[in-house]
Amino acid sequence: MPEIHNTEQMQASIKEILAYLSRELPDAIQNMAAPRFVACNFEEKTLELAFEIQPWMRNPANILHGGLTAMMLDTTMGTLSRCYARGEGITPTITMEVSYLLPIPVGSTLHVRAHAAHTGRAVNNLTAEAWVASTPGKLAATASGAFYSAGAERAL
Repeated sequence: MPEIHNTEQMQASIKEILAYLSRELPDAIQNMAAPRFVACNFEEKTLELAFEIQPWMRNPANILHGGLTAMMLDTTMGTLSRCYARGEGITPTITMEVSYLLPIPVGSTLHVRAHAAHTGRAVNNLTAEAWVASTPGKLAATASGAFYSAGAERAL
């Protein structure tokens, strides 16, 4: 994957990553959740993805399962981390902390915006905020995580 220098290259890279994962791992949970590209900004180190919350994603309370909420936050941060990594391939999650703030209803659209607070030679530190599209001023979940970025040697 070529080095990224601007938002247009970043957008192309993100779309390539999402297409690769969808094509090569169609039954993986992050692909079943069908992340949709919304926006990115190279200078601000941000990425926004959207997820349609489907009935199969619900928990017994009929809201988005917390594990799937975490996966959506992780997928968005991990995809952004990949844009700032050295080498080719994935940037696995080292650690991640999630705060669940509001229930996320089935049938809603969840937006997740990730921000790369630090992109280093070996580790990228990211944060993410998630909200339901119908209530854009109210956060439903937040996360922070560290992603291994050195020697991301598995080629996409």
